[in-house]
This record gives sequence, structure tokens and C-alpha cells, in this order.
Amino acid sequence: MTSTLPVDEAPAPLRRAPSHRVIQLLALWAVLAMCGGLWRMFSPAAGTLAVQLGLLISVFLLFALLWDFRRANQRLVHAQRQLPESFAIGNRQPVTLTLGNELAEGSTRELTLEIFDHTPDSMTIEESMPIQFSMEAGRSYQLLYHGQFHQRGLAEFGDLDVRYLSPWKLWDVQQSIALPQAVKVYPDFMSIAWLDALHDDEQHMLLGLNRLQRRGEGMSFRQLREYRDGDNIRHIDWKASSRQQKMITREFEDERDQQIVYLLDCGRRMRSQDDALSHFDHALNAMLISASVALKHGDAVGMMGFATDEQRYFRPAKGHSQLNALLNYAYDIQCTQNTADYLAVTTELALRQKKRALVILITNLHDESADELLAAVAYLKRNHQVMVACMREAVVSRHLANPVEQSTDAFLYLGSLSYMQRRQALIDKLQNQGVFIVDAEPDQLHLGLVQHYLALKRQGVI
Repeated sequence: MTSTLPVDEAPAPLRRAPSHRVIQLLALWAVLAMCGGLWRMFSPAAGTLAVQLGLLISVFLLFALLWDFRRANQRLVHAQRQLPESFAIGNRQPVTLTLGNELAEGSTRELTLEIFDHTPDSMTIEESMPIQFSMEAGRSYQLLYHGQFHQRGLAEFGDLDVRYLSPWKLWDVQQSIALPQAVKVYPDFMSIAWLDALHDDEQHMLLGLNRLQRRGEGMSFRQLREYRDGDNIRHIDWKASSRQQKMITREFEDERDQQIVYLLDCGRRMRSQDDALSHFDHALNAMLISASVALKHGDAVGMMGFATDEQRYFRPAKGHSQLNALLNYAYDIQCTQNTADYLAVTTELALRQKKRALVILITNLHDESADELLAAVAYLKRNHQVMVACMREAVVSRHLANPVEQSTDAFLYLGSLSYMQRRQALIDKLQNQGVFIVDAEPDQLHLGLVQHYLALKRQGVI
């Protein structure tokens, strides 16, 4: 991805300021003028000569400044910026600047450049700006720096400022090169893409999941293969084993063509933060990772964001391209200050989603909205399977684990304990309604979602 100056856009004018050398010359001139004045006081005849000499130096200095100013009216650097095809939040990625010197090849003049790239505010740069280096005439150079984004969404690179000295080094010349470029900053899709490329068994091992026993419902025969440790003995095909003179087992596959719809809470409660990422960013990452697993198992995946400033709905669909489409659709969703309205979103989903689906509600449970959540879940349960994925605040768990040594520790412990008890009471009520529950800390939410999804698949529930 390369950015260059648009043809129809006028370049910004050069900016010139006196260099350190001019300041030094002016300081020297002032000292000489003072000495000439003192000399004239004690020796009028010699002082007149000193004044004439000072005027001559002043004229020469003024001529040099004007002549060098005129010669510094040429744009000497052209540039391009090469960016990766896409950026992911929290990942270190390179930015390449290709710089060219407009001086004719063979010129003895060497440019010493100071480069300052106007990067997005949400990007942290490893190298300190400005970056200094020298460039010979007629040559091109590549300059590499690294950075990482700490916020998703649309980000914009600005101009590239280049500063160098005029031919006689009397002026600092600043050339601004217009390189406007907008980039999309995605969630951590690199780990998602890597996970998606793995075999099912490799996925289970990486995610720390145990192979779950199949109940035998909702499964279809796939193929015969050689027996492996851990396979169900009941699935051994004894006739095929006798023919092949080795243990052969029947391999089954989960029922496909099911629909998974994520309801993603984008309200103010998801703005909590226990580490570098907010609860919402953890929820979005967990949704995308579990969606990639569901798509690999042949199910259709869609989503609806709620408590947003505008309605967000992405229709369920199958296929590998659906993950990229979902990523592009959800990458710029941000938390708002709105309060989650569970009844409104479930009513809207009922109008849009007619086919029976597994609806996964990702939110942050609070007992103050318990009645509304229970009513919304009961409404969804009429036509859909429902799973509620909720995040435990890590700070609350730490308060419960810390030793109680002072009165403040006791207050924190009792407050945290009361909160967790009310939260558990709400979870119990949801489970009594037949709702599947994923309860995990934010950085472990993806494991809980994938594990519960696979468990429901292998049990034939979906």
C-alpha cells in the first residue's frame, strides 16, 4: 500500500528559517561591532576604518543571506510511504519511507535530512522522531520505522515533513510532502487467521480444549480411517478392521448448516479495562475467534451490535469469506456511553432472524438490569437456543484473593463478595431458564466461547 502526492494537489510552500550558522554569524558580527565602537572611542581615525570594514561585512552578510535564500527555493526531496496491507491492534508492524534526492547525480552536495512523519494519534512509534540521516545526490533511500496501534477503527497518516540546510547552510528549509493515507486498524486478526488455518485437533490443543465425547445425535458418517488413541471404541468398524488387518474406525462430522448470531453489547459497561485492552475489545476478539471456528465447522455466522449510536446487523452466512466480511464490518465498532437495552435488541433480532439459531449474547452482567435481561432471554428462548457470555472483572477477583490486613481491605473484600454473590444469583436464574452460560475473565472469554460451542455441537444440541 503506497501513498504519493496527488497530481492535482498543489504542493505546500517551502518554509525557511535562519539556521544556527546565521545566528552564530550575527553574534560574531555584534561582537565585532562592539569592538569597533570601543576602538573608535580611543582612536577615531582607526575607528572610522573599523566602521567602514563593518559596513562592508554587513553588506556581504546580507548578500549571502539573500543569495542563499533564493537558492533554497527548490524542492529537493520526493517521497513515498509503503504501508502493510492491513494493521491489527497491538501488533508491531513496519512503515517504509522511500526518499529520493532531486539533486543531479554527480553533485558534490550531500543532504543531511531530518524526517518527521505525521502518524495517527492512536499509533505508538518505537523510533524517536525526527529521524536523521544523510543522502547523496541522485540517490534513493529507504527508511524503516515500526509502530503499533492501540485503538481500532479508521486512522489517518498525514504529511511527511523533511528538513535540510540550504547550499551555504544559512537557512533551514522545511519541505512538507503531502502523503495523506487512511488505513483500517482491525482487531487482532493475525491470531484469528493462524487459528483458522489449523486442523481441528491442532485447534483443540492450542486452545487447551479436551476432546469431548459425542452423544451420537445430530452426527453424520464422514469416512473410515485408522484408529487413533482416544477414539471411541464403539465407532470401530470390525468388518473393515478384519479386511485391513488393522484397527479401522468410523469418523463422524458434526451437523452443519446451523446459524450462529452474536449479540454484542457496545454499551458503557463494556468500557471497563483490566489490561491493555478494554472488555469490549476482548469481547470482539473472542467473537471473531469463535466465529472462525464455527465457520470452519460449516455453520453460518452473523452478528448484531447494540447500545450503539446506529443499528448494526450482519446477516448470517457461511464460507471462509464470511470471516473477512465480518472483520471488515465490525473493525470500527466502538463502545458508547449508552445503556444496553436488552428487550429492544431481542425484539429487533426476532424481526430479522426467522430461522432457529444459537444466539450468543456477549455482555457484562449487572444485577441492576437483571429483570430486563431475564425477560429478554425468555423472549429469545421461544424460537432460539440462547447462550450468555459474561465477563468477570479481574480486579474483583484480585480483591477477593488479597489478604485482609486493614479496614480498607475488608471493605473491598466485602463489597466484591456481595457483588459476586448477586452476579452468581443472576447466572443461576439464567441457567434455570435453560440458558447456556460462559463465565470467564476477559482474556479467557474466547476459550469459553469455543469450548461451549464445540460441546453443543458434539452433543447434537445445535
